[in-house]
Amino acid sequence: MKTRSFPSGALPDPGGQTLRALLRRAHEQEPFSPLRPRAAARRVGALASEIGLSAHLYRGGLELTGAEVDHVWLALGDLVIDLAFPLFEPTFRDLLPRFVAGEIEAVELEKVAARTGIEARVMGVLPPRVRYVGRPVWADRDTAAAAEAG
Repeated sequence: MKTRSFPSGALPDPGGQTLRALLRRAHEQEPFSPLRPRAAARRVGALASEIGLSAHLYRGGLELTGAEVDHVWLALGDLVIDLAFPLFEPTFRDLLPRFVAGEIEAVELEKVAARTGIEARVMGVLPPRVRYVGRPVWADRDTAAAAEAG
């Protein structure tokens, strides 16, 4: 399976609206954490499957100005769902390269993310100059390949 780059685009409706509502409620109950991206992806995947949507776990690089972060996220078709990182929040985007460089502690990322709602997180639409590049994790490779093929 080849590494792929993901496009930016709105989640399709009606499932997209329903998923956003479920994610908002889940985030209010327990904020999605940048320190536990795999757990965030699992929570999102479980909610997507509840409404009949199929999401696949990907691992790869999150590229943004000044840094590349080894990361995991979900793909719903061709679209990224990443509630771990509030990439539409300028403060978080400024801190992430500093965290990668070892200049700040993870707790600083957590503080910013905890006060940020899901509207600042990636749900299909990518922020400018942000790119997700990766491959499905081993368990999702066969189903992701079948989905891409047809």
